[in-house]
Amino acid sequence: MKKLLWFSAALFSPVPALLLYFGLDFTHLNDPFSLSMFIGLISYTYFMVVLIISGRIKALDRMYGHDRVMKFHSYLAVTAVVLAVAHRQIKIQVFPFTNMQIMFGMVALTGFMVITFLTVFLMVPNMLHRIRALDRLRITVNTNLRLDYSILKVIHNFFVVAVLALSVHVLLASSTLENWYRMIYIGGLAAFACWTWIHHKLVRPFMNGRKGFFVESVTAVSDNITEIQIKASGTAKLPAYKAGQFAFFSFKGKNLGNEEHPFTISSSPGDDTITFSAKDLGDYSAKLRTVLPGTPVRMDGPYGVFNLPPHSRKPLLFVAGGIGITPFLSILKDIKGKGFPNAINLFWGVRTKADLVYDGQLNDLQNEIDGFSYTPVISQETVQPSDGRMKSGHINDHLIVESLGRDLSDYLVYLCGPVPMMRKLVKVLRKLKVRKSNIHFEQFSLG
Repeated sequence: MKKLLWFSAALFSPVPALLLYFGLDFTHLNDPFSLSMFIGLISYTYFMVVLIISGRIKALDRMYGHDRVMKFHSYLAVTAVVLAVAHRQIKIQVFPFTNMQIMFGMVALTGFMVITFLTVFLMVPNMLHRIRALDRLRITVNTNLRLDYSILKVIHNFFVVAVLALSVHVLLASSTLENWYRMIYIGGLAAFACWTWIHHKLVRPFMNGRKGFFVESVTAVSDNITEIQIKASGTAKLPAYKAGQFAFFSFKGKNLGNEEHPFTISSSPGDDTITFSAKDLGDYSAKLRTVLPGTPVRMDGPYGVFNLPPHSRKPLLFVAGGIGITPFLSILKDIKGKGFPNAINLFWGVRTKADLVYDGQLNDLQNEIDGFSYTPVISQETVQPSDGRMKSGHINDHLIVESLGRDLSDYLVYLCGPVPMMRKLVKVLRKLKVRKSNIHFEQFSLG
């Protein structure tokens, strides 16, 4: 019920503005000027909501999960841009002139179109990326222009500049200036949205930087994976988190600046340190191994809903691809301490045996947790009989059926890995009678 309430609040957020401008009389919408104003008010409100949602509101994260909030954020932004273009095209029919108010609107619209395109097409996983040609184009553009996470995030931050231009555009409109309460509402909504952004970008990072967290150790667990342990100094306390959650981390160092990146927590909630592992996927993650013990850490989190429901007794199926093993390390360590009443099956897919950097930990957990079965799957090397439970190939329907049978209707399934792998597995699992509501996955996205 709460989820529906928040969703409805965002969807119907333009209603107060429409009532302020139109009252209950919408009979004039056949007039191009009135129709343009109607569409423009909806677009304006949606842009403000988009900026508010980008502020990592923890209540929304707890209900929907960070990735779903960011997806809704991107879809709402696209809707607002489409409405803004429609507003402009209709308005120009009755007012084909240019003045200061219209110039602010054009600056805002141009900014929104560029930022929304870059965000939706290049940054946030969405339905467009399921089209193979578009996904290849996205990868090519990112690679050739070297548009890594940090650069794209800086571009995305210009959204607030477009919001300010849009606010001036609406405040200077004659229909707004004729009523003081319209001015207060439009200006107040813009002020609240901008304050949310300021709190997210300036106030919260400042407060997080004063919590006394520091790097305790940095370990190169393989040629391309770095593990970092974080501890609280003195009387400071690490934040409470659930197994499977992630957080945004930044380090005060010359090499890394103050860039903030998301990483899954791989330690158990009961540990006195917070641990995460990062694979070298870009310039930032490759530099993490240069971080020195004692370096101050700023942590924002935890976030995410990739965790087991309390008191669940259903059998569990975990499927990890590559570095996607990290949330399962946390979950399994937590289960080790609490126990679990049913079967747990983990399939971890990697390219080579050398990529099984946590194989020893998982084998130990298999011996320590009753009912836990761990199967590594190698895609680019031959598996020998001496390799025990290790399988060759990919994690697919044949492998799952061979291990668990064809009816998984009672299973809770958790997936973490490359997006294409997860999409394929969702289809496989649905054929094996797993309910859609029992399939859980979470993707990192900008935010």
